[in-house]
Amino acid sequence: MNIAKHTLVISVAGCLAQLFFIFASYSGDADSFAHFWTSCGFACGLLAFHVVTGIYSLHDIMHPLKV
Repeated sequence: MNIAKHTLVISVAGCLAQLFFIFASYSGDADSFAHFWTSCGFACGLLAFHVVTGIYSLHDIMHPLKV
């Protein structure tokens, strides 16, 4: 795989991990790590980062640089 495909795979995995923490924070205990991670805004910030990274890598897959 090339770098753009690796980046896309990592961004999808990161999105799934952040979504897991966001959904777990609603069903978990208030003292859980998922609740802390979401309440501080880390999960939403990293989710946005992974979405933007995924869009950028998808663009690189669709329109590769001609060197």
